Amino acid sequence: GQGGIPATMPDGHESLAKMVASIERGFKSDEPHDAIMHVREIVRGIYRGHVSEDLASLFIKSSLTKCVMSMLKCRDLDEDSCEAIGETTELVLRIAVNYLQEGHIEVIDAVNRIFAESLPFYEAGGKDGVETDCSATEDSQSGAEGSEPEAPSAMLADRGGAPSGQITSAFDGLSPVYVHNVQVFHEAGGFAALLDCIRTTDPHPPNLATLRFLLRRFLRVKEALKRRVLARFAVEVREAVYTLLLSMTNDQLKNEDRKSINDSMHIVEDLAIAAELADTSIRSEQLMLDFGLKCMRSPYLEKRLMGLTEIKEVIMQCMHKQVVGSQGRARGQQQQVLQGIACGQVVADVAPGAGPQDSPVTAVVIDAEAPAMDVHGERWLSPQAVMQWLLDQQVVERIFGENIHAQVVKRSGDVLRFLALQGALSDDHVCLLWDASHGKHESVAHAIYHVVVELTPQLSVPQLALLEARIRDIPAEEFDKHRVSLLRGFAFNAVSATTQQQQQPPPPPPHRPQVGGAEAPRCWYGLDLLWDLAQDSAPISLELRQLAFTFVADLITWQPCFPHRHAFLDLCAANVRCGASVVQALKLTSKILLTFPPPGKARKREMCISDVIDDLDARHDMLEIFLVELHRFHDQCPPSPKPGEGPDEAAWRHHLTLIQERLDFLDFVLASASALELSEQQLDQLFHTLVIDARSPAEADLFFAWIESAVQREVVLPAALSQHVFEVSVRRLAPFAHLSAAGYSMFETLFVLHNRRAQRITSEKNRANASGGTPAAAGGGAFEVISSELAGSDTLWQIAVEAADEAVGARAVRFITRLRHRLSAEHLGQAAETVRAHHVAACIEALSLAATRLAGTGGGGEVAGSGAGGGADPAGAREAEENRRI
Repeated sequence: GQGGIPATMPDGHESLAKMVASIERGFKSDEPHDAIMHVREIVRGIYRGHVSEDLASLFIKSSLTKCVMSMLKCRDLDEDSCEAIGETTELVLRIAVNYLQEGHIEVIDAVNRIFAESLPFYEAGGKDGVETDCSATEDSQSGAEGSEPEAPSAMLADRGGAPSGQITSAFDGLSPVYVHNVQVFHEAGGFAALLDCIRTTDPHPPNLATLRFLLRRFLRVKEALKRRVLARFAVEVREAVYTLLLSMTNDQLKNEDRKSINDSMHIVEDLAIAAELADTSIRSEQLMLDFGLKCMRSPYLEKRLMGLTEIKEVIMQCMHKQVVGSQGRARGQQQQVLQGIACGQVVADVAPGAGPQDSPVTAVVIDAEAPAMDVHGERWLSPQAVMQWLLDQQVVERIFGENIHAQVVKRSGDVLRFLALQGALSDDHVCLLWDASHGKHESVAHAIYHVVVELTPQLSVPQLALLEARIRDIPAEEFDKHRVSLLRGFAFNAVSATTQQQQQPPPPPPHRPQVGGAEAPRCWYGLDLLWDLAQDSAPISLELRQLAFTFVADLITWQPCFPHRHAFLDLCAANVRCGASVVQALKLTSKILLTFPPPGKARKREMCISDVIDDLDARHDMLEIFLVELHRFHDQCPPSPKPGEGPDEAAWRHHLTLIQERLDFLDFVLASASALELSEQQLDQLFHTLVIDARSPAEADLFFAWIESAVQREVVLPAALSQHVFEVSVRRLAPFAHLSAAGYSMFETLFVLHNRRAQRITSEKNRANASGGTPAAAGGGAFEVISSELAGSDTLWQIAVEAADEAVGARAVRFITRLRHRLSAEHLGQAAETVRAHHVAACIEALSLAATRLAGTGGGGEVAGSGAGGGADPAGAREAEENRRI
């Protein structure tokens, strides 16, 4: 052979391996000429059939790609080497076509290397190695943009013959040799063979990995093809790939992941974009919809989820393009109108009396009925087209049909919201959605509840009423945490939606009380049902009742629900009147009242909190029914149990909590009202119920603490009522043997407060309050006694002498002593000594009385102290102990 190249072809695996090894060593040397020639001879032998089919296949699979890459990477080649490389690449392309036509795709890897245009051979010597006929390149960019490509059959010849015509273009920057190689591959039928490999179904269609492997070849050469030619290729490839994807069986689809599918779609889309096909976007979106539907028909959950995701992506793209297109259209319309106004022109196409929504300045909604919409020069599926496809293919019925699954339902919200926004979600769809939760696994039902809540803002008012009716059909005893949360979410979104839509609501349910005040109610949307579930009589657990109350309280204090406030105040008043769920009613009333502004801060035609309370009392006699209910509740409670008696003790603590809730409500209402106040009769009724007729000392202590707090705020208890408690109510506690610490604290506060108002005691701001007693809290700071006649002194002495509680007696004694120490010589003068003398006389008198009582026991202090004579009267012993303390 020439140049040291053997003239014989390999005749066995061993000889082929030696040749390949020799070639590899040659390419690694500084002089690759011999290796290049050797590769050419082998390729020639394969092309001419001088190499056995077995050895040729082995060489192609194991070494051809590597040899081609080594040749194309060579630099600084002589003319013979460049010519040899050009001939070799051309022969490789023809061999590859032959193999492709026989269905062998392994040779395509070598073609891939040849079509890598950035290789050194193309960048250097290879540019002048071959003369390329570019006579047809003058119309390489001809044809109007978006024009339809010629029929593929006119470009692709039958497999038996080479296609005619120049398909390559002389783009600047591309090597003529590279362009020539593309032309050679086409003339040999390479592109037609590739398409046949994609279309083949014998023995089975190619998988997506093979499909991507074949499609990348088209992307390699797109820059070397004329636009018209590339458009023809793109159309053929697109149709072949789309047909392949849509004809896959469930088993074939199961073996493909989403990345492989998306990569295949993207390759086709990139090829169409490079060819500048006018329908690229529409066809791509249509494929995503059709393929998504195919996946949703699959029995495999993973593919169903993938299909739903494809459909949702089209919907999201559609909505995004709609917004972008509407913004661009609006800007153009506004500019036109503003220009017309600037020129003194009148917009003639606005009908007289048309509203703002009819003006061309604000009419920015895209025509959704068009089959496609134009956004930045591209054609996309319109919302109307996508909507119609969803309806025609019954996607909603497929999601919520017999093969329903929780994971699919969770991801279906975007589809339903899109249909609702387009006005295409029918009442049948809403019923299908709700009915799908019946008789299904709880995971499916919970997923449907979640979708219902998400969908609610997009529903029309009639559909909201339909859905509300379905929710009301659920028996109360079947409500659980998820259904209560469903009711809350539905009410929240429904009220918000109707507020935003400014829809005229239907009247409230006929079984509900009419609304008071100036506000008119909107739709209930389950708010009243939440209130029913919060009642003590609801057949659900305490936890669920509390949850329902929390939800209704949060909703009713939310501004869109403000029109319901008066209606719920009426509901609460009705509860108090009949004694049902009173604590819930009082709490909700307080929360609602707090949403009204304070006096002086209300806007025009807006009621302030005091006006609402006065109106509530005028219509329901609120204060009177509250007191009647409190008395009824008190009478129904049994006496307090002894300590340590278990469940009864816990129930009693709960009773005290409910009493405190009622007192807190009374305090809030009296402090917030302008004209509402307790009468003496009502105050006496309260005192008798909670103190004189108290079920336990703890119950009376709660009322004592409330009185002590209330008398310091005249807005709650005016001065006249405070004086009534001090002069009348306290005396009803006599004798004071069982007066508690809370009762004494109330009395001491009233004592200081009443004498200050009568100017018998005055504050002394500059003198420290040494004892830290209650008067500081009652009146603020130290004080001085400036009168010899203090109201309540006799009662104070009586408490000091009679109190059985040692702590109470000690406090009374300290307070008496403190009063005498605070006598003001400046104000009393000589009378101060007289007052002190009376004080000493009173002490002696009390001691004398105690001594008489001790003598009457027959045993003196010893008997009382030691308890000797085990049969001693316990009451007498206690009295002796009190006297000894005095």
